[in-house]
Amino acid sequence: VMPLPNGNVISEPSYDLQHWSEIPADIPFNIITHPRVLRTSPVPWRKMYRRKMLLKYNVKFPEGDYFYEDNGFHWSTLNSAGRCSKIDRVLFHHRRARKGQTSFNFNQADGEAVVMSMEWFQQYTSLAKIGGYFPNVHRIGRHLFPETSDTQRQGIDCLPPVAPIEVATTYYQFLIASAWIGKKQITRQMREKFFRRLDQVRHHWTGQDNVVVPKGYWQSLNETANINKAARPKQVDLSIIMPTVNVADFIYDLLDSMYAQLFRPGFTFEIFVIDDGSTDDTANILRDFADDHKHNFYFMSTGKSNGAGRARNLAIPLIEGRYVYFVDADDGYDFSALAEAVIFATENKKDLMLMPYSVEYVGPDSRNTKEGMMKSDDRIWTQILEKEPSHLEQKEAALALINYPWKQLTSSKLMFDADVFFGPTKVHNDVQFHWMSIGASQNLHFYDKVICTHRIFDSSVRGQLTKVKDSARMTVFPALGMTQRALAKNGNFDGEEGEKIAFPQWRKFTKGLLKWAKGRVPDDLKESYDRQADHLLQVLDRNSTDPGELRTWAYWGDRFAPVPKRISEIV
Repeated sequence: VMPLPNGNVISEPSYDLQHWSEIPADIPFNIITHPRVLRTSPVPWRKMYRRKMLLKYNVKFPEGDYFYEDNGFHWSTLNSAGRCSKIDRVLFHHRRARKGQTSFNFNQADGEAVVMSMEWFQQYTSLAKIGGYFPNVHRIGRHLFPETSDTQRQGIDCLPPVAPIEVATTYYQFLIASAWIGKKQITRQMREKFFRRLDQVRHHWTGQDNVVVPKGYWQSLNETANINKAARPKQVDLSIIMPTVNVADFIYDLLDSMYAQLFRPGFTFEIFVIDDGSTDDTANILRDFADDHKHNFYFMSTGKSNGAGRARNLAIPLIEGRYVYFVDADDGYDFSALAEAVIFATENKKDLMLMPYSVEYVGPDSRNTKEGMMKSDDRIWTQILEKEPSHLEQKEAALALINYPWKQLTSSKLMFDADVFFGPTKVHNDVQFHWMSIGASQNLHFYDKVICTHRIFDSSVRGQLTKVKDSARMTVFPALGMTQRALAKNGNFDGEEGEKIAFPQWRKFTKGLLKWAKGRVPDDLKESYDRQADHLLQVLDRNSTDPGELRTWAYWGDRFAPVPKRISEIV
């Protein structure tokens, strides 16, 4: 049902009737017998779910700062349901084109004479919204194509470890049909970005080297889905993501330096800048810069400050680079050295590289002093460079480094495959990125060339989050809680590496961060702080003999608890 300008409404049939009509109404079915059911509308209110099935297979909506979450839940549900039935009569009338809905954006975009405010444009048509599509389709791909043949597929018992050709083909048909999202975008830059990323996703899931499949599987799938492997899009070498807040005094010089140093024959890059609620002239400077660099510069604006983590998350799904590097706008960088690092990582097939840094203390009246790394990091680097460390020794050392994201160069494939994002909290959001990215790395390297000069400002010059001493420090608990849950869910606490490296390091880190943050919490919150800290440490102690069991625990916002088997167990 869609409202008209005159106040009347029009009723139209569902857009997926061509798929709906092929589903039987007289017998049970599932995705193996009738894979076209996957192509029906993903809206959750169109299905009625058996609670036992949802709990048994832990079917949930995906989490993250993005749209199109219905797609992930739709595919996860149908991949888990062994017996489905169809009610072939209308029970619901869905209202479309209401402000706040995705369909409102697309219907407005259809009109050539629409006059849009900047607020409307940012809220409904930004790159951030189309970027929300990609994390969900990657989640679907990971479910259909698990990395090893012994992966325990959750859902229909008769499904093999890798999706049957008919189901996999339906997935690719779904990707192709998603072109409508790109066609509805208002600007050419947004349309082209969406189609390039969509093409990357299609090729990404048509021949994974680390997925065990029957002989001839990929060839058959490529032929059925009409994927031309020779037409794989050329990948950008480097994506840079940079959030900004009130940096008008030096943002233009930083971008000018970035372009001058990265530009070299045969090397390609793209820049994403997300202004996170600046109140100075930063956003205007960035818009002007974007107008002059439309081929590889993407400007986004949150409108209000949501924190650097969420700002970065808006751009991550859109990156086309083989590697991604995160820049803080108030630091200094050797971008020529960064380009060399990308070339080295590409040639040596590294999925993550750690890099040393220097620290510059910026005082009043431009009195600056420059030093090496922080002492704890300097000790780790010295120990690593004195020997030829094993993979586990490198990972143990990397996890112990400072959390700042500019210390590393990360493969975009690792980011997408492991679902790596920053935490949603304003402070401590780097924790999740640090642990998830290093935990997923299989071929990391310590690259001994300084890229970043981290600036620590005197409070009279510029405020920084590391010096915050207020109630925001209480977000250390959701930051740790959500990261711990994600690590356990990804299997980072399993096996020898998890038990001997990841979990002991995580436990040590958690204790250290809680001790550090406590001194920055207001006195009236310290009782609550101590209570939550004790709870978190008790959970770690309880699971210390078998840390892999943490995958069966959920974080409920202020506490951990085992995942309930029945709804009645939730208290």
